[in-house]
Amino acid sequence: MLQDGTRVQYFSYDPTSDEWVTVAVVEAVAAAKNADMNDLPPLYETGIDPDALEDLFDGVTPWSFSFPYAGRTVLIEGDGTVCVENSTN
Repeated sequence: MLQDGTRVQYFSYDPTSDEWVTVAVVEAVAAAKNADMNDLPPLYETGIDPDALEDLFDGVTPWSFSFPYAGRTVLIEGDGTVCVENSTN
């Protein structure tokens, strides 16, 4: 869950596309940090199992999952919404 009162950037992922949700997450965090996605650590190095995340996402089932990644909090929703909490520093 994202903290109340924080600045959040919203991104969307199209579940009907061929793109992986894990790539969408890394791209969203890179955009929020104004960084190159290749400069961010792989998800598996931060304790997130990319295959499990892909298996969860079907684009139909309502669910949400939040986790810390690259100094931000990420919230993914089953409808394809990717929220990235911006740091306040």
